[in-house]
Amino acid sequence: MTGPRGRQRPTWLLRVSDQRVRRQEIYPRHEFSDGEAMLAAGLAGCGIMQMPTWLVAEDIRQGRLIPLLPDWAGGEMPIHAVWPQSRYLQPKVRAVIEMLTILSERPGSGFVP
Repeated sequence: MTGPRGRQRPTWLLRVSDQRVRRQEIYPRHEFSDGEAMLAAGLAGCGIMQMPTWLVAEDIRQGRLIPLLPDWAGGEMPIHAVWPQSRYLQPKVRAVIEMLTILSERPGSGFVP
């Protein structure tokens, strides 16, 4: 299973032990534009998937999902929080930024500082 890739052949990024990243073409039977829908399909046994650690960690801990390539890591994809420059940062925006920071610093979150 994979997310939509348009006209490009879908690939998974795999990092080997020496930290080189390899791009592996895959031939999916299912494409999803929503990570939670892909996770639900994986939990239902519809195929294998490459998902962010933070999204599947609890399902792995509970035994609902099984890592297939434990010696390989997914390629890192940076996440950026972006907001308009302003003298006044709205409390709800500040709260989201603070929560993202807290979640990213938790052990086992899958986020790399």
